[in-house]
Amino acid sequence: AKIIVLTSAMDVKLRDKIFKHGILDYLYKQNIKKTILDIDSLIKNVERNSLSNVLIIDDSKTIRWKIKAILGLRNYNVLGAATGKVGLEIIEKEKIDLLILDMELGDMHGLEVLSQIKLNPNNKFPIVALSGSSEEDIVRKALKGGVVDFIHKPVIVEEFLLKSDLWVDYYRQSKELEEYKNNLENRVEDGIS
Repeated sequence: AKIIVLTSAMDVKLRDKIFKHGILDYLYKQNIKKTILDIDSLIKNVERNSLSNVLIIDDSKTIRWKIKAILGLRNYNVLGAATGKVGLEIIEKEKIDLLILDMELGDMHGLEVLSQIKLNPNNKFPIVALSGSSEEDIVRKALKGGVVDFIHKPVIVEEFLLKSDLWVDYYRQSKELEEYKNNLENRVEDGIS
């Protein structure tokens, strides 16, 4: 069951606690019209998420399991890889809509995985770096290498969900816009306007 908490209480500690227990969202009853629109939008996005593949490359089985559980609440198809090598193989075979990339992998550094991904210009999906380290140099190199966001471990569930939804939706809209542009160009080429 998907659970949305609708409340007039603004209890931050309770909010954090129940997100850890698997709620879909925590909404305030401030403006009922806005709240209803928020619920409608959330439900539509959860339905569309079943078409989105999220790949997690992390050498920790526990982290992969936790992220899969978190994203499963939002109906994403979650793929996992314990090594950079296996992750790169999955990227070659599957359509990826979001990559969650650990920077400290056992077989290669996340920055190396990132550079290999970026060798293929067709790999346009957003990449979010995940790290227990807050070394500024790694954050800077990851962002320069093409990472769109950086999440520190331990993961804050609500923040992780918000960022994942944001980047999947951004990528979904980018693809739709590109498809629309290509269709428009094809119509113009065919002499139809």
